[in-house]
Amino acid sequence: MAANIIWAARCARPAIRPAMHLLGKVGLAWGVGKVTRAIWNIPQVRISRNTTELAASLELAPDERVDLVLSELEGPDGADIGRTLARECYAGNPTPGRRRARMSAFYRHWVAMVRLEFPLRANRASDRGAMSKWLHGQMKATGMRASHMADAVPKVVRMAMNPSRAEQEAEQMADEAMLRSTGSALWRKVARWPLRLVGLGPREPRETPPGFG
Repeated sequence: MAANIIWAARCARPAIRPAMHLLGKVGLAWGVGKVTRAIWNIPQVRISRNTTELAASLELAPDERVDLVLSELEGPDGADIGRTLARECYAGNPTPGRRRARMSAFYRHWVAMVRLEFPLRANRASDRGAMSKWLHGQMKATGMRASHMADAVPKVVRMAMNPSRAEQEAEQMADEAMLRSTGSALWRKVARWPLRLVGLGPREPRETPPGFG
């Protein structure tokens, strides 16, 4: 029986080889087509690596340099500082250091303003249009140039669509504050133990915030 199976496999080998070659050619053509399509569809406008890092850190806690610029933006000379920051955001690449802190403060300020004005925002064309129109009016009142507003408004509106850090924390706090049965509350604590054992649980900051010492 085994000898018959081996003999049948040897006889079928010449017929299998052309099929395998055909499948290989089809796979190669498919892969080349996918790569070509991906290269062809690469957008001409792409943000730089520095801009990517700036956007990725927007919802994180700001450092002292960002806080300092934010306080200046909300001060009596905020309009002048805002116009200067808008020019920097429009013209340059947010390289690490003081420049990135200033650009981060500019986006944080206006994103927060939009979120406060539109608490029920949704990613709809009507909402984006209303937010853009309101933001344009606010920026125009500071004397910002049209080209700078045209560059800043769509970026700020799109980033404001994302749930903020505070909104995500609020959801977690609301979930923690919810009354549960004794069993479900115990199960929640037990389910979190493995994450804490491997260091994936939430951690408290090592340093005491200023004014709380």
